[in-house]
Amino acid sequence: MIGRDLVRTMMRRMCIEALYRRPNTSKPAPLKREGQRKGQTRMPKGPPSTPFGVTGHKGCGWPPFAPHDGGVKGVRFANMRTAGTDPSCLTRCPSRPQTPRMTVKTHTITEDEADIRLDRWARRHYEGLQQSLIQKWCRNGQIRVDGAKAETSTRLSPGQTVRIPEMDAPAEPKPIHRVDPHDAKDLQQAVIYQDDQIIVLNKPYGLPVQGGPGIVRHLDAMLDVLRFGSEHRPRLVHRLDRDTTGLLLLARTPGTAGKLAALFRGRDISKTYWAVVAGRPLPVEGRIDLPLKRIPGGSRGERTAPAERDDPDGARAITDYQTLDNASQKLAWLELKPQTGRTHQLRVHCVAIKAPILGDEKYEEPDQNLAFSALIEGLSSDLHLHARRLDLPHPAGGSLTVEADLPPHMKATFKTLGFHAPAAKAPIRRK
Repeated sequence: MIGRDLVRTMMRRMCIEALYRRPNTSKPAPLKREGQRKGQTRMPKGPPSTPFGVTGHKGCGWPPFAPHDGGVKGVRFANMRTAGTDPSCLTRCPSRPQTPRMTVKTHTITEDEADIRLDRWARRHYEGLQQSLIQKWCRNGQIRVDGAKAETSTRLSPGQTVRIPEMDAPAEPKPIHRVDPHDAKDLQQAVIYQDDQIIVLNKPYGLPVQGGPGIVRHLDAMLDVLRFGSEHRPRLVHRLDRDTTGLLLLARTPGTAGKLAALFRGRDISKTYWAVVAGRPLPVEGRIDLPLKRIPGGSRGERTAPAERDDPDGARAITDYQTLDNASQKLAWLELKPQTGRTHQLRVHCVAIKAPILGDEKYEEPDQNLAFSALIEGLSSDLHLHARRLDLPHPAGGSLTVEADLPPHMKATFKTLGFHAPAAKAPIRRK
């Protein structure tokens, strides 16, 4: 009896594998079911059956003794097709794991979310939602604003309703990045100003704002330590280069992030930088109006370079500058006010007026005014570029002015060269 049962079990396994394994062709031969006549292409009505005459699951034909019903184990259903399968069966068949679904939802835009783009609003509310999917849903009308189709660039207003279609439930939220206690303490001490809408900090030298290839320690990964009891994680609204120090503005809520981004786009935020440069520019003050473009990386990586005015790849870049002091015509202290926001704009513009920023290895010109001969005298080789002052309309009304003290290496250089920089003033909020 034992031998007979063993043979019967093995034959059953072979029959099931032969039944559900399909050849790897573009148009596999359809399975012939019980009651189907020769040459018949349409299947007879009624539930499918197994070769043993036992009715299987509705729609997919899984026999009740298959592995998910606790019967024969180890059967492989390698090439089974699922086209036309009853959706009710998908949740029962373990070979077809299903992602939990979220039902259609309607959200009302709050005051804090005013003027945010529709696609950015969707990504903030649904982490992991792809831009391509948002665009598709806007095109076919599955995402609606006040019941009507909307573009991804639509700016939202308080009181509007946004309909989000049914979708897969989001994955488990990413765990909060663990920050070294010393880094957390230093970052909190770097905060110069904070209120319910914004945080302003004095970014230290050498700290990247965002991650990238080979960059693990960066500011964006540490922002959770700057919540200060808020339910929202602070958001970056602009950037500083890794080696540039000084004022960095953060938004404490999604709505504030949208408002600040609009201010930067409209050039309504005034930024003032201090730099120590090699050489004394002539004239001592003026405006640099020089288009810039990005060029492929070489030994120094991707760089920004001057462009011709008719170059289609060039973008207009404007910087106002003023010489505040100089030392023996070899080094000068400049105040720089960018009117546009191109990548590495200040660094390339300073090279263009034959006054490269001290310590700028990426754009240094060793034969230009003996630019870096001063380093032999013992000055720091770190980049001497500092975001000194921000003047901006406050998102809650009024205005805000903030200043940041120089970093240690620039303080030492100022002392050596005899430059006298006033201490930063306390933040001023005007309502």
